[in-house]
Amino acid sequence: MVSRTAQNKAVTALRRGGIIIFPTETAYGIGCDATNAAAVRRVYRIKSRERGKPLPVVAADIRQARRFFRLDGPALELAERHWPGPLTIVLPASDARIRRALGASVGVRVSSHPIARRLAAGLARPIVATSANLSGRPACYSLRAVKNQLGKKPIDFYLDAGVLLRHKPSTVVRVESDGSIRILRRGPIDPSPTN
Repeated sequence: MVSRTAQNKAVTALRRGGIIIFPTETAYGIGCDATNAAAVRRVYRIKSRERGKPLPVVAADIRQARRFFRLDGPALELAERHWPGPLTIVLPASDARIRRALGASVGVRVSSHPIARRLAAGLARPIVATSANLSGRPACYSLRAVKNQLGKKPIDFYLDAGVLLRHKPSTVVRVESDGSIRILRRGPIDPSPTN
């Protein structure tokens, strides 16, 4: 169990441009304020991730997602059906700070893990939420595994939720201009309209 005090400290770290490790519904995540370009660059460095590979974000809820991204039409219908949950929808960023930090299109989800949602709600902005591992290495389900992979990398705050259950990474989709759904990565959610 992660205390509210610890969660509040994590939000404070995010507000200060810090990097945190936190639980999600799929694995431990590494995150920062999605509107802070310097913090986003630190996440790339910590993960040894190529700058061209996009970083996804977690929003507190659909309302917050709509404040920072263009979420309408078929994409909104998908979000209403599957969020909170492990479905990442690639959306155009409508917030200039997010475009500067992450690019014009960003993978967005509302996590089914309450702590991830509370962090985004407490910050009042989406948070970067990518797997807390070195790029190309296995996802981590405990802080021990995270620390084994990331070693002495500069992490500002850790939220320890114990050992997480192993789940597949989120399904990633993009809604094309004709309204069709393109699956970019298969995962636990089937985004087809019949589901």
